[in-house]
Amino acid sequence: MKIVSKCIVIDKRSGQSTLQKLNDADLLDLKLKIFSKNEFLYIPIKNVENLPEILQNLDFKIQDEGFESRNLKPYSLKNSLLGKIPQDLLVHIPRSFDQIGDLIIIDIPKELSEFKSVIGQDLMHIYPTTMSVFNKTSRVDGEYRIRSVELISGSGETSTIHRENGIRLHVDISNSYFSPRLSFEHRRIMDLVTPGDKVLDMFAGIGPFSVLIAKNIESEITAVDINPYAVENLRKSIKLNRSYLGSVISVVVDANQLLEKFDPNSKFDKIIMNHPSGAINYLKTATMLLSDDGIIFCYVFAPKKSQQEYCKNLIAETVGERFTFKNVTQVRNYSAFDDHVCIAIEKSA
Repeated sequence: MKIVSKCIVIDKRSGQSTLQKLNDADLLDLKLKIFSKNEFLYIPIKNVENLPEILQNLDFKIQDEGFESRNLKPYSLKNSLLGKIPQDLLVHIPRSFDQIGDLIIIDIPKELSEFKSVIGQDLMHIYPTTMSVFNKTSRVDGEYRIRSVELISGSGETSTIHRENGIRLHVDISNSYFSPRLSFEHRRIMDLVTPGDKVLDMFAGIGPFSVLIAKNIESEITAVDINPYAVENLRKSIKLNRSYLGSVISVVVDANQLLEKFDPNSKFDKIIMNHPSGAINYLKTATMLLSDDGIIFCYVFAPKKSQQEYCKNLIAETVGERFTFKNVTQVRNYSAFDDHVCIAIEKSA
């Protein structure tokens, strides 16, 4: 059933500028769908106040028309930006972004670079508890595995408390990396830990694996990372949560020095290596710390095609026949050609 509303009838060639002006004046009725007929656009409006002044020098008519309801989805960034950026650029609006506590990190493509502040302001309007909105300006990189970001809206605060899987994590995106997209993977690995296990979290970061496991499983976790700021966030995360069943020891150390840091007889039942761009380089070290019945969870980026075969060959080439490829679990889509995967590895029988 169509809804009758006042509307502007205007030549299509003047459509974009008209939409912008109507939206700026808060006259555009976003609940109704704009439609075209022949060479004209029919734009639903809330009222006709000040239209001659707002649309001066434009040739338009005001009339009643029947419109279909738009049924806007709540919390839709694309719908929020209708009329604020050119119609042909709407296709470039990111479909997803990361919410970390009261921070938002988005990856704005170059086509929308001049609209960064508008996008940031709209995200804060859609999610009113947001303190800061940042745009990614680099990939996760460097010895400390962090990414550069730029503030596009809000206070500029980079520190927050993130909640997932019943725990609280202290995150500072200016000095530590954290992805909220791995919450399911954090829980999956926790479910594979058994009471009494000794766990080594080799690239612990702020500790989402370690804190979750210690919170729920009676176990001994050693969480290590080369980034001292990440380890400091991890220690703050430990203090944020109470009633632990397990224990966490946090250590600032380069993974290359683990064999020097630990007693040669120290063995771990579960070893977590979530450093997909570099974990494979430390796999030999991890195998020397693995108990006879232990499992290594090694994360890599693997091609979507022939993924099982690729991972099996990668492990064979890296650690030889003494260790067996057990299975591969897809964690998330990484790119058009690669997935972020977890390879489970155990000692050969």
